This record gives sequence, C-alpha cells and structure tokens, in this order.
Amino acid sequence: MSLTTTIQWCHSTVNPIMGCLGCELFPEPAEVLEAIDHAIGEVCTWKAGQSRKIFQRLADDAFRRLKSPQEGHSRAVTTTNIWHLREVFLKEVKAQQGAEAAKKAEAAIRMAVTCYAATLHLNKGRNILKPGNILNKGYAPTFERVTPFEGRVWKMAGAKDILGKKDPARPWISGLPRLVFVSDMGDAFSRECDFEFLEREVISPIKSQEGRRHMWLWLTKRPDKMAEFGERIGGFPDNVCCMTTVTGPDKLHRVDELRAVPAAVRGLSLEPLWEAIPPGKLDLTGIHWMIIGGESGNPEFVRPFDLVWVEQMREKCRKCGVAFFVKQLGRRPEKNGVPIKFQDPHGGEWDEWDPALRIREFPQHFYDYRKTVILDAPLTQTEQQDFDRLDGIVSAGMRAGVDAATALFEIRERRLYRAGFATFEEYCQNVHSLTRQYANRLITAGRVRSEMETIVSKKGLPLPDKESHLRELARVEEPEQRVKIYGDALKAATKGGHNLTAEAIAVKVDELLGEEKEVEVSKSPSPSQRIKEAVGVLDQLESKLADGGDVRSLLAKLRRLLAGK
Repeated sequence: MSLTTTIQWCHSTVNPIMGCLGCELFPEPAEVLEAIDHAIGEVCTWKAGQSRKIFQRLADDAFRRLKSPQEGHSRAVTTTNIWHLREVFLKEVKAQQGAEAAKKAEAAIRMAVTCYAATLHLNKGRNILKPGNILNKGYAPTFERVTPFEGRVWKMAGAKDILGKKDPARPWISGLPRLVFVSDMGDAFSRECDFEFLEREVISPIKSQEGRRHMWLWLTKRPDKMAEFGERIGGFPDNVCCMTTVTGPDKLHRVDELRAVPAAVRGLSLEPLWEAIPPGKLDLTGIHWMIIGGESGNPEFVRPFDLVWVEQMREKCRKCGVAFFVKQLGRRPEKNGVPIKFQDPHGGEWDEWDPALRIREFPQHFYDYRKTVILDAPLTQTEQQDFDRLDGIVSAGMRAGVDAATALFEIRERRLYRAGFATFEEYCQNVHSLTRQYANRLITAGRVRSEMETIVSKKGLPLPDKESHLRELARVEEPEQRVKIYGDALKAATKGGHNLTAEAIAVKVDELLGEEKEVEVSKSPSPSQRIKEAVGVLDQLESKLADGGDVRSLLAKLRRLLAGK
C-alpha cells in the first residue's frame, strides 16, 4: 500500500491482489504472438505460428539452464517470457529476416505490453533469464500469477482521516475524504475463486469503523465479475466507487456491465484512450464520473491522443451531469492530427494546457458521503480482540451449536459489531448470511446458557450444548428452574442409556408449566415481574415463529401481562 501517490485523482493506493489474467494492456500470449507474426509478415515471408515455435525453443533452453527453478519460472510461452526473451528473439529475427523485420517485431511487442503495473512486475518479478534475481517483496512472482496479500486493506483502513485537509499542490482534491485507489497493480476480479478473500480482506475493512472514513475507488477491467461479486455481498458499501476501464469503442460493453454493478457511485477510466469513442454510442446512464487521459510509455511506440476526444467527452459529461476529470494528455498529444509539444513528457502538467481542458471534477457523492455517515466510537483494543474471537466462533460454521449462539449473544449485548456495521441485523446478514429470525433464535439460546452457566457449574453438570435444548429451556423464566429441568432430563436420559433430546426437555417443561397453572393466585404481579415475564414470552414467541408453531396462547399471555393481570 502507498499512503501517497502521484496519481492525480486519489490520495493513496492499495492492492489486496497483485497480478492479472490479462487484458488489452497485457494480452494473453496468443494475441501477442499473432501481432508479432502479422508485423513481421508485412516485410518478409513469415509463416503464422513461427514466432511461437522460436519462443518455445528459447523458453525450453532458458528453463533447462535453471539450476533451481523458483515460483514464477516457467518453460511455457507466457507473456512474461515473451517480454524477457524478446531481445534474444529479435536478434534471431534480424539474422534471418533483416533489421526491418526485427524492428517491426519489437514495435509489435512493445505496443502489445503497455500496462504500467505489468511493467513493474516484469522488472521486479521472476525472470527466466536471470535466475539470481530476488523477487521484490510484495509483488506477484509474475504478473500472470494472481497473488492475494492479506492485511493490506485493513492497514489502509487505519490510515489517518484527512477529511477537510487542504492540498496546495493539488487544489482540485482538497477537502475530500481520503480517496484510495484499489487495484492499481492488478485486477482483483481476475478469478471468482478470490471472492471469499475479497469479502474478508476488502469489503470487511472498507465497512469497518475506520474504513468508513475513506472513499475507495475500485477499478477493474472485468465489471461483469464485479457485478457478480456485488450481488454476492448484497451491494457495495456507499463508500466504494465502482469503476472500469474503456480504451476504445470495442470496450463499450464494459459500461453496460458496470451499470449492472450494485453500487451508489460508478466511474469510467478512459485512460489510456487509444481511439475516438463516438459520443452518441456512449450511454452514461448510471455513471457518475469519467477520467480521461492519453498513453504514457516509450514515445516511439505509444499511440496518439487527440485533444478533440477530450472536448467531445467534456461536452458529453456536461450534458449528462457526469463529473469530468482530465488526468494527463500523454506522450503524443495532438489536435486534428497536428502534434502538440509540452515540456512535461507525460503531458500531465495542466498549467501547459488550454484552460478549457483544465477540468478535474469529482462526483458530488464524494463530498456528500461524510455528511451523512455517522461514525460510532471506535472499539478499544480489548473489544476488537473480543470481537475477532467471537466472530471467529460464529464463522466456524457452528450456527446450530451453542458456542455460536453464545458468541452472537455477547456480540449483540456489547455492540461489538459497531466497528463495521450500523446494526446487529446488518452484521448477521452481511457477514454470516443469518436471517434476523434465525439470529434471534441463536441469541435466545446464548442468553439462556449464560444465565444457567454458574448454577450448572456448581451442580457439576455439563453445560447444554444444543440450541434446540436451550430453546425449550427458554420457556421457563427462572434459571434455577431451568437447571432443575435440565438436570432431571439429563439424569433420566443417562439412566435409560439414551442421549438427551429436546423432546425430553419439552416434556419436563410442560409438566412444570402445568403445575404453575394449577397454583396460580389472583394477586397481580408487580410491574418489574410483568416486564421480566414478558421478555421471556417474547423469546418463546420468536422460537415458536421460527418453527412455525402455534403462538396464540403465548399472545394471550402477553396481552394479560401488558394489561397487568
């Protein structure tokens, strides 16, 4: 993670997952090889598939020379290996077909692999030609090796709150919450198998008490997968701006897919924009932000960026009420085919631009979000440790067991969920997919066991270990009576060589409640007694409703208690 960045539209960056399974900026090897074959074929006789044969031979030779292959070293023709073996390949092409063919092949490779994140991985990851290279800490072995990293977003969530802070060097970003760019070094939605990791290591910290202070700008080139993930989690939190990249008209389908993402705010990154997008073909319905920019990289191989495209998109956004942000004009800015020279080689110094292009806006949602969110008091270190421990019990899948019931009861009573969730019900639903009804059943069981624990221990009995047993015991108000019923039922079951069942406890409870009915007196209970008894009746109602049982007698009892009878 990085608390500071030169990226103009955010304050910080974080990468829960490094690497990507490929896109137009880092294509799959077959696409790169096809481009090489086509380029060489323009100047000489060159058969389709010839590049693959040469790269495969080079990869085999290099891999055989490795004494101790490491993770990321591969003899396959991968995009990473094509890049690392390119100089050897180009020498061979030059020897066979001449300098012009080699030059064409180099241009094809460099124009295919343009991803900045991939370039860093190519330099800092594994290299089949340099086995002694040490893998830089925090990077994937190769860009194709999608690699999750735990704890990064949690750490970023704890970053200092900068709401309202001025930034003289970047006045356009002053006063906003911390804007965190998620996944500038990979695509977290490359694989569906990472969804569980993303829930735990991205969504949970974003929804935490500290994470809610920031806005998270999550970019992907796979908005269809982002939409699937969004449905899985019940929609993205309001402090997440879901975004996708569009590099030309052939990627406009991503805008439709982004529209399907359940999110409060959505953005497009038209950067790098390689080709004009006709404004009439771009539907900005449901889109709140657009970033536009030209291509960086080696000026010999980057594509031109026409400033007319910026003007067209500016007017489109104005008509549609979409915030517009011009990031940079790239290495090869031009207007109507006429090159424009700037001192800044990336075209990122906006003082050099036409004033009409100096537009760096953010969605209104970014400003309004912190006006509505209410941040509760943060958990103490002890409370956080207790929440992690108790939440772990529930997460272990013991929902039908009493340990989970007791943990849920304590989480609710102490409000340990407040670090990431506004209500206990939200915590149950979003984290454990528990319905309110079922969660209340478990909580009732947890409360009953907590009230019985001391008495059971004194009598040398094992604690009740089934939610169904505790549900029946909840029908009895006094803990002492519950323990007596439980002890008698357990003794009878043990004597008969049977396991204790909920039905056996229910029989004992019915017997006790029947006896109490016979000795009822006309004296009305005190208000405190009525309240205590009403709470017990409510618990029984919840249990009966959950099981679909008849609740008429319990409703009648509750009415009598409320009437003071």
